[in-house]
Amino acid sequence: METIIALYIDLEDEETEEDKQKKVYSYWDQTPDILLEEIFSYLTIRERYYASLVCRSWYRAFKLQNVWSTFTLEDTTLTRGKFNYYSGWQYVLDHMRTSTCLNKVGRNFRTLIFEPMLNFYNLYEFMNMVSWYTERQGSDNTSVAGVGTYIRRLRFTFPCNMANRDDPDRIRLFGTGGKLLEALKRLMRNLQNLRCLELIDLMLDSKEALHLMDDICVICTQTLSKLVLINTTRYYCPLLHIGVFLNLNTLVISPQNLHEDVIDLIGYTKLEHLHIVQNRYSPKDTTMRLPKRSSWIKMKKNNPYLKVHFEVESHKPTDILLPIDLLEHGGIPCHSIVLDNPNTQISSTTILAHGTFFESTLKVYAFKGLTRYFLHRNFAERLDEALVQFCRMCPNLHTLVAFCV
Repeated sequence: METIIALYIDLEDEETEEDKQKKVYSYWDQTPDILLEEIFSYLTIRERYYASLVCRSWYRAFKLQNVWSTFTLEDTTLTRGKFNYYSGWQYVLDHMRTSTCLNKVGRNFRTLIFEPMLNFYNLYEFMNMVSWYTERQGSDNTSVAGVGTYIRRLRFTFPCNMANRDDPDRIRLFGTGGKLLEALKRLMRNLQNLRCLELIDLMLDSKEALHLMDDICVICTQTLSKLVLINTTRYYCPLLHIGVFLNLNTLVISPQNLHEDVIDLIGYTKLEHLHIVQNRYSPKDTTMRLPKRSSWIKMKKNNPYLKVHFEVESHKPTDILLPIDLLEHGGIPCHSIVLDNPNTQISSTTILAHGTFFESTLKVYAFKGLTRYFLHRNFAERLDEALVQFCRMCPNLHTLVAFCV
């Protein structure tokens, strides 16, 4: 019968030489801190806690700075079970646990990510707690200095699709606002060292959207380098605030928030990459229009190094993709087009039209994923020939991704 030998990770100070000879030790406790930081950064908060109980070396790694550089809030993060007579057991934010977390490692946060959450109470309370710690900065015995001071990136995604999650193709859109929007604006106002701000699927009312960026414009005019505003509003509403950020390098925005005046303001910034993005919740109908040709020509004159990238995600066969007109939008310095529309059949005419519009600037042309429709068996009526012609039309093209099955 084989004997079972236990593998010990850590050495005990009180062990005798005889005990040490009888036990088999590993060297996991001698893993360099730089590797432990990388490993711990991929774990959830619960998993980090359990890992810290393994040995003294891992306990020390639990509090290393890079382990907590990115903090992601989800529905069950820092929560406790609470029974509700109407809804049963629910995950409710544990304020004591959250306070302990912010006191111990809050000063190490560099990136704050809010994933789509259905528990708005937890989201609202956590944002207010971070804002409170940032405002206090250790001025009393209940807070510590440094929380929020070093956060460079804020990513907030609102769960705008309230349809049943069991039916992924169904979409029922609702926007945020009210107290939740107030908490978000308060948080943004307190994060005065932001370099990257990402607001996704807020679907605000036009009146609320016009004042969304007021505080950010005051505190981050010269520091913000990347701004993501995807579906800030559901309908057409130009956002002029983006022209205030003088050192902006990358701007990701939806078409419904662009206007000739916005393009004109962009020309006076140091912007290098303008991503015009439509995700699955963006409107894709005849009301969507890009700014006129004159504004693009003026922008190129003031900012000749700017590159425009189109990214479209669609799941409906009836969606209208890239509302581009040859006479109006031929002057756009488009460098890439990425289409993620497995249910929408792309015609050869559309592909050749894209090549005609942007033949001198286009470098990347991609179809993401596999198509969910059947192509014609006749080779002459498939997209293969059109793609070959497209490559010949665009001499600067260096990346082509297409699945023609």
